[in-house]
Amino acid sequence: MNVESTPTRDAVLDVSGVTVRYRTRGHKRPIVALDGVETTVERGRTTGLVGESGAGKSTLGRAVLGLAPVSGGSIRFGGRDIVDLPASVRRRLPARVQAVYQDPLGSLNPGYPVSWSLKEPLRSRGISTRAEMTDRVAATLEAVGIDPAASHRRPAAFSGGQLQRICIARAIIDLPELVILDEAVSALDLSVQAQILNLLRDLQEERQLSYLFISHDMAVVRHCCHEVTVLYRGQVMESGPTGAVAAAPAHPYTNALLRASPVADPVVQRARQQAAPTATDHEPAAPVRGCVYAPRCPFAEPQCHESRPPLREIAPGRKAACHLYPQWTEELSD
Repeated sequence: MNVESTPTRDAVLDVSGVTVRYRTRGHKRPIVALDGVETTVERGRTTGLVGESGAGKSTLGRAVLGLAPVSGGSIRFGGRDIVDLPASVRRRLPARVQAVYQDPLGSLNPGYPVSWSLKEPLRSRGISTRAEMTDRVAATLEAVGIDPAASHRRPAAFSGGQLQRICIARAIIDLPELVILDEAVSALDLSVQAQILNLLRDLQEERQLSYLFISHDMAVVRHCCHEVTVLYRGQVMESGPTGAVAAAPAHPYTNALLRASPVADPVVQRARQQAAPTATDHEPAAPVRGCVYAPRCPFAEPQCHESRPPLREIAPGRKAACHLYPQWTEELSD
């Protein structure tokens, strides 16, 4: 699913300054899951959201879906801020925004045939004609590579890759404008991953779908996303065209993610890891005053611990939040 980056201006989703806080028992102060996050998904294109577990990637997906409490910022979908929509309007959004999750078996009702699960979004939209639903289910299953004749089977009768195809079918059956793919291929074998990624590319080209692709794997994001936003502890470290970010990361955290991604040649992989500066494993429990990555960053200087770096433009279409850019990249090449 190789992609090229040709900028467009038609944003399906525009996230700006979004903050999400959770209050939990045992904590005097709220946990900040997202802190001023921004990203954009252009129509017919894929934006990757990448970072380690706990970075806030899935929280942002839930915020777009209306499942996480947004305490600041805006989420503009189709040009309209959807953060404070009335409940009656919000209920109509699922027809335009759908999601595919990591566990396909857990996403389908095990007691019903898969055709029932695919018809669910159609029923919610008031499409109740049996013939119309049956035709739509058959056509959509065929589009994702599943024999429509198997639609009477229950989820347990399918493999993991087939189940994920069925989940994708359910997500696209009502022609949404945006599909949120939350670790949608991470539980699959590598060969099946490639098949699903190719399927997503083909569907995007055929139906002009827009994807928010959430992943912890920079190698997968590099392969299938036009743009990428790198998150760490709820903050954006950098963003821009995926090819440019992967070729020359502007933030030390992005560089660490790239070096952690495995390559096929073990000799190259070993040399790459040995050449990388070692980051500390220290993870502060309390909020950090400066850069959130500074406690782990091998290039950090006093200013990195004292003040939060702004997310600034470093090139057309590229932003980074690093006090030491580009100096740290010069140190890396020495």
